[in-house]
Amino acid sequence: IATLSLHAAELPDQASSGDLFRQISGMKLTLDEEGKKAVEDFVVQLNQKESPEPAIIARGREPEPDKSGEVEILFAGPIETDPQAEESQDASSQSHYEHSSVIVVDQGQELLRLIPPQEGTDGVDVFGMTIPRKLACEAQIRLGPNVNQEGDTIYAACAGKVEYSDEKIQVELSLEIPGNVDFSVGNVDFPGEIYIAKNVLDLFEVRGGNDVAVHGMAEGAEIHAQRDLVVTGGIAGKHKGVFSAGQDIKSKYIVNATVRAGRNIEVDKEIVQSNLTCQGRLLVENGDLIGGHAIALGGATVRTLGSEANTRTILELGIDQELQERY
Repeated sequence: IATLSLHAAELPDQASSGDLFRQISGMKLTLDEEGKKAVEDFVVQLNQKESPEPAIIARGREPEPDKSGEVEILFAGPIETDPQAEESQDASSQSHYEHSSVIVVDQGQELLRLIPPQEGTDGVDVFGMTIPRKLACEAQIRLGPNVNQEGDTIYAACAGKVEYSDEKIQVELSLEIPGNVDFSVGNVDFPGEIYIAKNVLDLFEVRGGNDVAVHGMAEGAEIHAQRDLVVTGGIAGKHKGVFSAGQDIKSKYIVNATVRAGRNIEVDKEIVQSNLTCQGRLLVENGDLIGGHAIALGGATVRTLGSEANTRTILELGIDQELQERY
């Protein structure tokens, strides 16, 4: 701002607004109508032998900086879960199983929208000179694998897990779970390969659109793989576990579970009190098939069938179970 003031010792006998305007013009100050009126009122007070208060005669305008470009997130984030939730198996806690920490997107799904910077305005000082505003930058995004950009929109080039951090976005074709499938993870439904470093706990569901590999064991859960299912630590189904694969299933052992494979079922040790169906071969070359009901269209290789305790054990070969169920 520019102000007009006068010390008492400088009080003139007679003041003229014209003189003041000429002085102000010589200083290159730019006055608007409000400023001109302030000068005239100032002169009136002087001529009335009053000592006027300082008068604001010119105002500049602060610059308004540009607003930086922004990134609008278009995909839904993970559902927060309580890792310490009690692992109850009753109906009241069933909703906890549906929670998921994995963000899965579909092919063609919009992920981000880049919002361009918004222009601010330059400022003006009391001399009418421009005060440049602060300029802003475009939003910065690095494109990782399996994402494309059209105009201001970034979308998924394939279905998978979206990862967005440090101004980089990408879609992963495989999913790696570093621990158990439990309440901290929730049920898993993923279109690509799934690798689980530890166990799949009771009542959780895992569905994979490709191979599923469990490095630990599977309890009374459901696991469904579009291609192969491998459970390194073994399957302990607790009479409620259901496991299926479009192709092969391999496990250390199978106990009290329902298992179905589009091709072969291969077990390192034993199969106990389980219901198995495979369109290929049942292979338990170094183990026992004890109890339960097994159907293998392509035949079976079993070291020991049944047990000395006369456990009822049924093995049917050359039967197309899928065809029977269909007709």
